[in-house]
Amino acid sequence: MTTKMDVRVPPRDPCPQINVTIAGAGSPGKDGAQGPQGPTGETGPQGEPGEAATISNVTASVDDTSGDPEVVVAMGGTAQERSFAFAFSGLKGENGKTPVKGVDYWTPEDQQSIVDQVLQDLPNGDEVEY
Repeated sequence: MTTKMDVRVPPRDPCPQINVTIAGAGSPGKDGAQGPQGPTGETGPQGEPGEAATISNVTASVDDTSGDPEVVVAMGGTAQERSFAFAFSGLKGENGKTPVKGVDYWTPEDQQSIVDQVLQDLPNGDEVEY
């Protein structure tokens, strides 16, 4: 490595001028060890608001299975234009008992008929003395 240094002081210039010339640089040396973490810099300015995302498509399917209810959600599309597919399973109930009218339930008409019959069968109180 050759270093040439010229120092010139112009006759009427109170400050010296230094010119440094490095000629024919040699091979670079090995990289040194990583230095310590520097201090955290100041927070930068607030960025511009991003583009609002949209949901382009939503689908749902329900299969014919019973058991523990479950939904699988598949997300597609891009961060700016999403699609969602919901696949539900296990929503069908087990086969149950078919209710029997007059045993398991009464219709409003049945209920009114029973009330009318009870009122008709009650004594009117004329036969009782107090």
